[in-house]
Amino acid sequence: MNLEKTKLKMEILNVKLRHSEKMCSLSSFGWLFENIQNQKNKGYLEEAYESFKGSLPSEVPIDKYVSGLMLILLVREVEQYFIDILKLIIQRFPKKIGSLEVSINDVVDLTKEEIIFFAAEKYLNEIMYKRPSEYFVEICKLCSIEPSKITTLWNHFAEAKVRRDIGIHNNWIVNDVYMRKTKEIKKKLMFKIGESAMPDTKYILDTYKYCNQLIDEFTKLSIETFCGDQ
Repeated sequence: MNLEKTKLKMEILNVKLRHSEKMCSLSSFGWLFENIQNQKNKGYLEEAYESFKGSLPSEVPIDKYVSGLMLILLVREVEQYFIDILKLIIQRFPKKIGSLEVSINDVVDLTKEEIIFFAAEKYLNEIMYKRPSEYFVEICKLCSIEPSKITTLWNHFAEAKVRRDIGIHNNWIVNDVYMRKTKEIKKKLMFKIGESAMPDTKYILDTYKYCNQLIDEFTKLSIETFCGDQ
């Protein structure tokens, strides 16, 4: 493996490590909260717990509220992992994004490296707002990865991403958008329209496991593609 490939491999691994550590911190927070629940009758912990609980709407279980926050942060971390990996790839292989329309006013005073960075930002911003299935196709194409190798793991993440979105935009209440997007990724429907999809602890633990596996596999396949590891 030549020096450039070795450097890229280390950069890809560093991205994985950075985001895996943050995801692990989220998992540790979940474990910590469970222990606080179990020990909440001990002095100041009880006071803090009851104060937190009292700040929530009466119909919202505190454990599900915390699980909802963890899902939002977990999905954001995985999204940022993909953004950071794709930026690395685009900056090394800018021709992989093909043609991209930009205003001359935006790039006329930039260096070649700055133009590539600007184009990468624009490209990633555009694909991030596509449907999960379209986004999946784009990132696999960009990294020359066979989609079937990570489809199952991706679908778990995609469902979590859709559920995160209704949590933020519709207070966790299932709507037709959730139903349509879940069907698109061929995930079994677990809710009916109008029901709450606020996650519980088991869902978070399962999602954390699948997201970790997705990051591990995508990292491995990216290194195989661009660094020559087999």
